[in-house]
Amino acid sequence: MAKLTTDYGTVRKLISGDSQYRVPKYQRRYRWRSTHELLDLWEDILARYVALEDSEGTAGADDTHFLGALVIGQSDAPEPLGVTPYVVIDGQQRVMSLMLALAAVRDSLLDDEREKQEITAKLLVHSSTDQLRLESSEDDREDFEAIMFRGEPTSNRSMVNAAYHFFLEQVRSGVNLALLHRDDSASVAQAEEEGEEGEEGEEVEELGDPSEDGTSIPIKWDRMLIAVLDRLELVIISDVTPENAYQVFRTLNSTGMPLSQADLLRNAFFMLLPTRAEYAYDNLWVPLERALGTRLQDYFHTELLRLGHNIPRQHIYRTAMSSVKRGGLAEEDIVETLTQWRDHGQIYAALLSAPSEPGVSIRGNVLSASHLSPLRNLLEWGSIPAHPLILDAAIRWASHEITDSDFQFILERVESLLIRRYIAEVPPNDLRSSFAQLMGALSESLGDGDYLTAVTDHLLSARMRWPDDDQIRRRCTEGGFYRGTRQRDSFFILKRIAYSMEGKERPDIRRGTGADEYSIEHVLPQTLTEDWNHDLEQWGDDPVKTWLERKDAIGNLTLTAYNSELGQLRFQDKKAIIAEKARLQLSKMIISSDEWTRSAIDERSEELAEAIIDLWRRPPSPQP
Repeated sequence: MAKLTTDYGTVRKLISGDSQYRVPKYQRRYRWRSTHELLDLWEDILARYVALEDSEGTAGADDTHFLGALVIGQSDAPEPLGVTPYVVIDGQQRVMSLMLALAAVRDSLLDDEREKQEITAKLLVHSSTDQLRLESSEDDREDFEAIMFRGEPTSNRSMVNAAYHFFLEQVRSGVNLALLHRDDSASVAQAEEEGEEGEEGEEVEELGDPSEDGTSIPIKWDRMLIAVLDRLELVIISDVTPENAYQVFRTLNSTGMPLSQADLLRNAFFMLLPTRAEYAYDNLWVPLERALGTRLQDYFHTELLRLGHNIPRQHIYRTAMSSVKRGGLAEEDIVETLTQWRDHGQIYAALLSAPSEPGVSIRGNVLSASHLSPLRNLLEWGSIPAHPLILDAAIRWASHEITDSDFQFILERVESLLIRRYIAEVPPNDLRSSFAQLMGALSESLGDGDYLTAVTDHLLSARMRWPDDDQIRRRCTEGGFYRGTRQRDSFFILKRIAYSMEGKERPDIRRGTGADEYSIEHVLPQTLTEDWNHDLEQWGDDPVKTWLERKDAIGNLTLTAYNSELGQLRFQDKKAIIAEKARLQLSKMIISSDEWTRSAIDERSEELAEAIIDLWRRPPSPQP
């Protein structure tokens, strides 16, 4: 990477001269909040102010505080009347906050319009061109300009306006007297945490809350400007070229609100597009963000996994940029990559929204009921590790590489693999890696072969651990199906089985404790009561052994809206309630038994195992 220019200086040095800092439109909006970032910055500012007050304005220039880094690109050619523009790569949140603080000092502490205009002209605006010294991103521009030029925020409830009002309130509140005339220069937070004793152990309770007892003094505007302009320092990293920008992002860990992996990608991409950034932002990035919203980072991870990169989420940026670098840094190559990501991202968004928005199409292909049903099931189950394969199949379906039935088959087989693994108690912690490896192997083995066959073969590989029918039968009769930490998953499977047993007028089975909502019922209760102990003995079972080994078996479970009524009642009493009130065939199966013994539970477990095998089918393993 080419040598960068690094300078260390005050805020005053940053905003003096002919420099104008421009936040490009593709940078994220202003996001600092008063609950954390702004409060931290204000405490830093106020600590410098307190030090100046303690020394009666004679604090040395070395009594400063380091705020972090500002990264800027190479300067563009000077504009008419001498303004030299620089693109802000990183640090815009902090610098915008400092400018808002300066505006708040101007608007809170000065009444004289001439003095206000002087501060505006010297600190906030280039008076010769009437251009702001810091130009915010396009999304924040209206709010930021209104504050900088006029001190009149718009009516918008934006983060910029909220930050400005935060600083106004802080400046007007003054300084707590308890913070003045201290030997140290502790921050506001430290001073407050030292308790209610003064330097010599004297009680200062009478000072109380400044807002309640008036124990604060007004802030002096000229001294506050010194605190901000001359006692706060930054490292300014400049001359960052577009081709080196992504390396700066990767290594820089500045203070403030951390950039997400998606933020890093966006900034790096557009720094690599010096002539086509605006086109790419408007036509490629914005549609991608609008389609995915908060799921943008999920999509990037899914796309990289789809391409065979077995990475955790925190490596999204590094992996994506390495891939881009290998493909060349020419602008047309980067635009092509962004175009593909936009198209695939819109497909991903359609897959996520389709089950709740009927009629969604992907590149003109409408998702049918045969697709929506397994998609809905997969989303409800929580199939994130399988998303790379689902997205890959959807891309190929949208491009007519595979048929409607092929796409449906893949969705249903993915659901089968996930459900069967749960029933067989296969640990889920290898799923992301397994699907990533599957995608890598799939791309290597395809060639001119059949996609559906290749996918099926890889799903059936030993790596994926897809339980066969015999394993399901064995686990249903021998294993515990109900798991307290994953009740939602147990409920989902029982609900799907229940739906498969009902006709067209099946009830809506929703999980909950309301009057019309369902929960999981243990026929043999979770607590072995004296009545159940007696009955099991009467039926010839070892009560404790049956209870320990069969209470969580699938054959002992059903779904009911009458869980509280059934409780720990004896079996005959439960049968009577089920016969009278139960709506689900899943529950009515229980009525045919006269005794609820180990063998009765095992018999029902076997029936439900066959229902599972039929619902979530698995192709036979390939012959060796």
